[in-house]
Amino acid sequence: MTSLRHGCPAALAALASVVALTACDDSSGPPPATPYRSYTAAQQGGQPQPGQAVAPQAQAANAGPGPIGALAVGNNVQQSTMTTTSTTPLLGPLMGTQMWQQETSAVLNEQRSNLSPENQARVKDIPFVVDNKPNEINAYAGCDTKGQPFIVGTQGILEAIDAISQTVATDDLYGTQTYAAYTAQVMPGLAHDKNARAALPLNIIPLQYLAQPARISHAHELFDEIVAFTFGHEMAHHYLGHTGCAHGQPIPLMNAGALNGLLTVAPAFTQPLELAADNQGTLNTLDSGRARASRGQYRWTERGASLLLDFFGKLERSSGLATLNPVTYVQTHPPAQQRIFWVQTAANTWRLTHPG
Repeated sequence: MTSLRHGCPAALAALASVVALTACDDSSGPPPATPYRSYTAAQQGGQPQPGQAVAPQAQAANAGPGPIGALAVGNNVQQSTMTTTSTTPLLGPLMGTQMWQQETSAVLNEQRSNLSPENQARVKDIPFVVDNKPNEINAYAGCDTKGQPFIVGTQGILEAIDAISQTVATDDLYGTQTYAAYTAQVMPGLAHDKNARAALPLNIIPLQYLAQPARISHAHELFDEIVAFTFGHEMAHHYLGHTGCAHGQPIPLMNAGALNGLLTVAPAFTQPLELAADNQGTLNTLDSGRARASRGQYRWTERGASLLLDFFGKLERSSGLATLNPVTYVQTHPPAQQRIFWVQTAANTWRLTHPG
């Protein structure tokens, strides 16, 4: 359960009701994606399949939800311009739970640095802990039995984020449809089998692209962008006061062994609180993205949120929103399409006040 939300004004609750009524169906499929980074042909590598273009800005029909930096509401899609170039150093691979945990902690530290001083103080030492449950896809914030705040991601959700980032990166660069192939393969099991996993199957990424440095680097970029929203949302629960235990106090180290029973003290949030955390997580990610762009780094946008929520939207449709859905995240959050609309609205509003 992505947890905690903050006390929101009555206007937010009213707007949440409007969002629930106006969120659109995505049956038409996601719009094409355009990567920020302009990779050279040598960096991209690999050989195109017959009839397949290998362009730095490949337009894949099923490359994942929304262009990078695009504002997609209904049929209106606004493409953003690229903000980094092939001269930016390529990033290395992220492999395995330990590296994912370290990377997520680093992303959260970057997100914290772009909060207001007051909110930074509230969440400065809150740890990110991995719950070693590969069959559970979940993220949540809460308080332990001693009243100390925490942010948790299960191994399952990190496996899902890795798979999304790897497939979408491949589609962005090579015009493939590996994200569509991945979700089609794993969704039936995830929706109905509590022992299923979201990890990337071995047969999804074409071998000629698997080890290409540009693909690996872009997957790293997307992993960070998805994580920024996913756990920025959880961190927002704390500084918005939804958990009631984040006061900037010193926090002792926590490990997965300390997680037993924590779900009983991680509250379930109402939809307005969840949407408030989505809003703040989006704004925090966009603020961090602007700071990154000023340093010549890959710019985070709301696309990371759209990618995550597209994944959960597919899972919702595959499961029929069953009450006993084995994926806890689906049970504890508002419908994905409603959240996508909310995130896009927050991003549009942010851009009105942050031109350029």
